[in-house]
Amino acid sequence: EGKTAEQTVIVNDTIDTIEVVNQPTKKVYKYGESLNLAGASIRVHLGSGGTSNINLPDGGVTVTNFNNKQVGSKQHLNVSFGGKTAANTIEVEAYNYVKTIDLTPPTNRKPIYNTQLDLTGASITENWANGNIAMNKAVTASMISGYNKTKLGSQTVTVNYTVTYTLSDGNTLSDNFTKTFTVNVQNTAKAIEITPPTKTTYHHGETLNLAGGSIKVTNQDNTVANVAMTTAMITENGASVNMSPATYDNTNKVVKTLKIAYEQDGITKQVDYPITIINDVKSISLQGTPKTNYNVNDPRDTNLEILVSRAAGTPEVIKVTDAMIANFSTTTEGARTAVITYTENGITKTVDY
Repeated sequence: EGKTAEQTVIVNDTIDTIEVVNQPTKKVYKYGESLNLAGASIRVHLGSGGTSNINLPDGGVTVTNFNNKQVGSKQHLNVSFGGKTAANTIEVEAYNYVKTIDLTPPTNRKPIYNTQLDLTGASITENWANGNIAMNKAVTASMISGYNKTKLGSQTVTVNYTVTYTLSDGNTLSDNFTKTFTVNVQNTAKAIEITPPTKTTYHHGETLNLAGGSIKVTNQDNTVANVAMTTAMITENGASVNMSPATYDNTNKVVKTLKIAYEQDGITKQVDYPITIINDVKSISLQGTPKTNYNVNDPRDTNLEILVSRAAGTPEVIKVTDAMIANFSTTTEGARTAVITYTENGITKTVDY
């Protein structure tokens, strides 16, 4: 009689090969950034001829060779599963990048109204992720926004700075940074007009009279400002004005050409101010003991003289002329008072005789 026996046999399907069928969505990484395998998948080819897809990341799938600090070239990452390694690889690339920037503002942050910014001295310092520092990157006009050259006062100016990175395949990426600095637009003078004082004739020792004198300053925005004139602005040969000359000419006058100067915002204006100083007559008196008793029809004493005293200098003796004396007559008897009149440089003095 025949006998039979049963034996259970377990047949395991084996992994023949694996392949990468989808690359990860993220293929480019900043320096130091962690690997992200989302979107990647592999296909497992079994010995039975069947296949199975695995989406990454998956704990059973190992991806090696990624270095997030290796920049400048593609990285080929090996993928392994079930003791098999895919013939094709996951391809990614890391790049160095600028983490932050520092701005050095321009040297001149007080631009003049209606002028462009002077960006001399303005620069950018790039602080790279790998620790490198790139300094003295020039700030150009194309990076500037927010500046209004016809707006007076404080303004905030924005610097828009772009860093472009080129990958090994020629593709580019960029980061945009913004920094700000303040400026204060100045309404400086562009023209100065000086009108000398009206008074041009002075007596010895008299103070300058500034009435009628004016200084008008036209600013960059065409507004006009009036500046009070002071005696400190008026000079004689580069020094203070001497209104008490030691000597005078034979007409008892001194003519001077003074200078009136005013400076503002680097603009200087100077005009002439001609004046005449008179050694003015203060008084006159009879000189000596003049003749006071006359006979009828006697002629006037031709030696009659007056003493003229002026503001400066020694009194001067001047002979009296007929034109200078009034109410003198000897045609009749009696006492009378004649009047001697002396005029010099517009000043008239009289003395009784």
